[in-house]
Amino acid sequence: MALTFAGIPIRGIHGPVVEGSPSAQTIRAQYWDLSGETEIVGQLGGRDLSCRVLMYGNYTTVTAIKQALRAWQKRVGQHGTLIEVIDGESIPFEFCTLDAVMPIPFGSQEEAGPMEDIGNTLDGGWWMHVEFKWHQLKV
Repeated sequence: MALTFAGIPIRGIHGPVVEGSPSAQTIRAQYWDLSGETEIVGQLGGRDLSCRVLMYGNYTTVTAIKQALRAWQKRVGQHGTLIEVIDGESIPFEFCTLDAVMPIPFGSQEEAGPMEDIGNTLDGGWWMHVEFKWHQLKV
């Protein structure tokens, strides 16, 4: 599986892109001295997307992986296409805005942050569990 945003690969192993429900354009109101409510429903809007990534890729120092994380965080607000590749099939999510890039705890880790691959199970460098969040616009 591979993941890219705005043409830039997100290095590491990722889970599935979680697709939120489209937002509903709804106005509800209840007026004084009237029983019941009124509701106006419009078209469906955009939706939130998220993906958890075990970010690694020859980060030989803790500074290197922190710089990679900061580089992604500087892209928050950027627009582009998110592409998830599963079994050779590309699944594009067009018109996305990167909303957040946040380290999250992994397993029994109490606080989120970089971990050294002491057992050399990934690539022998540093790794971090990170959650990416986007908003996909309705067009």
